Amino acid sequence: MRKDNLMLLALLGLSLAVLFSLFLTNSAKIDSIYDVVFESVALAVVVYIYVIAKSVILSSKKLHIGIIILIFTSVYDIITELKTLDDIADTYELFDTMIEDGFRQVATCSLRLELRT
Repeated sequence: MRKDNLMLLALLGLSLAVLFSLFLTNSAKIDSIYDVVFESVALAVVVYIYVIAKSVILSSKKLHIGIIILIFTSVYDIITELKTLDDIADTYELFDTMIEDGFRQVATCSLRLELRT
């Protein structure tokens, strides 16, 4: 893929993430608009990295698992900003913390282990 196309894809992804987060904040009760915007942008960045490095990522099981877990935790972070889902997550705080923080640490370890070898 050409460099110009990749930059266009990155801009499009970030724009869609911001638009999605703004749509979400206007259509539902959320805890923090800022969290939704930043977490949506973080998700767009992780998906962008996956798209541009797909061949390298798919060649390594550890990288692939790490990126998939990062995408999952990013989506989870966004949807738990919805007030109703946040209340449910607060009921099961240990489970919520394991998904948000524990899985992100597992993903980071998976990525670091692969990059070291």
